[in-house]
Amino acid sequence: MRDLVDELVKPLSIIYQQFWLTGEVPEDWKLTSVSPIHKKGGKEDPGNYRPVSLTSVLDEGIESFISKFADDTMLGACVDRLEDRRALQKDLEWLGRWAESNKMKFNESKCGVLNFGHNNPLQCSRLGTVWLDSA
Repeated sequence: MRDLVDELVKPLSIIYQQFWLTGEVPEDWKLTSVSPIHKKGGKEDPGNYRPVSLTSVLDEGIESFISKFADDTMLGACVDRLEDRRALQKDLEWLGRWAESNKMKFNESKCGVLNFGHNNPLQCSRLGTVWLDSA
């Protein structure tokens, strides 16, 4: 697909423009794989589950460790030097751009930085324009 991007961009933009104008998309595009994810309470109560449609975080180019499950994403790195902190921040910026370009949003209230080790200076990091709490 990457090799054909120049040839595909015009016909695909025409197709998507038509979908946008008419408000109609092919029926098979409306189908998705939704999985029930248990969040809290008794597992026998259907109200304690929420539907999650799996999405892909295109992690190509991220240097940090990344873990993804359903709608959760975790980024991790060993930050011993200034260069490590810059690399982690660059990856956080990449995730922020990914979310913005895909019209998705990270719940910043659930995002944070977890620091390990004695005498560890708390690192300040941000996701998009939001500074993350440190612990």
